[in-house]
Amino acid sequence: MGRDRAIDVIRTLCIVSMTTAHLAAKSFAWEASHVLVWFDGAMGFVLLSGFVVAIVQRRTVERLGLRAGRSKALRRGAVVYGAHLGICALAFIVASISPALDVRYAGANDFSSWWEPLVAALTLQINPKFASILSLYVILLVFTPLASWALARRRAWVLAVGVAVLYAAGILWPTSFTLPRVPGVPGQINWATWQLLYFAAFFVGWHWSRMRGMLLRPAVWIGLLGVSVVVAIAAHARIDSAAAPGEGALAVIDRFFDDGTLGVGTIVFAFVVVAALYGALTPLAERFPIVASEIGRIGRRSLDCYVILCILVIVTPLFWTYDTTGRKAMVYAAVALLVMYGWCRFRDRREGTREQQPQHREGAGASKS
Repeated sequence: MGRDRAIDVIRTLCIVSMTTAHLAAKSFAWEASHVLVWFDGAMGFVLLSGFVVAIVQRRTVERLGLRAGRSKALRRGAVVYGAHLGICALAFIVASISPALDVRYAGANDFSSWWEPLVAALTLQINPKFASILSLYVILLVFTPLASWALARRRAWVLAVGVAVLYAAGILWPTSFTLPRVPGVPGQINWATWQLLYFAAFFVGWHWSRMRGMLLRPAVWIGLLGVSVVVAIAAHARIDSAAAPGEGALAVIDRFFDDGTLGVGTIVFAFVVVAALYGALTPLAERFPIVASEIGRIGRRSLDCYVILCILVIVTPLFWTYDTTGRKAMVYAAVALLVMYGWCRFRDRREGTREQQPQHREGAGASKS
């Protein structure tokens, strides 16, 4: 089976959303790519990663067995872990060079011994700004073989119970599961709640051959698009009503659609949006395959592009401080996307990527890097 170009295009859109959020926050480009409010590129990125990994895991397990599937997932986890350590090292160097950035990242002056930052990075206790997804993926890929085992043995209930218990624990004790920015300073991602998004998508990916046809029915994806629009309008109405945390009914809505802890509403909405986009984009991708292939080039190597984005976020403040809401920020975000595109073309040419290759390689970003 050839690549599913629609999935690649959606992942490219997720990278665009994340790039505007990290490099041009509050700009017009950011507003345009976050018009849905309760859904953003990071959520789509994690959702589609779980989905793609499941497709590859099932093929591997059916062809070579559970041990091969476990090895593939753990190898991928090792690659992501290496990327995490590299980003931590870069942030440490930048913070040590620039006193101004020492506030944002942990540098040499923040530790009393040389081994403390090393141990913290190795144990996922350092997560530079906007780079927590790497640590999240390491954790998710460690658990992935268990999910593959449960679904391969037709014990989906085991996966469901485990995911539900872990999600509940994350809600009840968020501090224990939130990845820290630096030791003692909590970050934004609660991995115990985010794993529900990943493993729900994993379940869908495992059974994709049975579900795909339903999403391509016009009545289904048009309906999902309608729901997405209605929820987006409601989200804007909520923001316009009061920026501060709400009370009563508003407090319930805020918890349901929380984007840090990932409320149940946020997770459901993420599936609605991605499913609607898939149904709408698939006919276009089939009609204009060359255009879809080029747009989806970034999506095919989304992990590479995410790492490039992390590097830019960390290094840029060393030599340039700019207003993220202005035109320069939007131009910079566009240049960053061009750099990602150029890198993807380079890797594709080097590795001889062809459209006839199996649909989606495994990985947090479905690239081989």
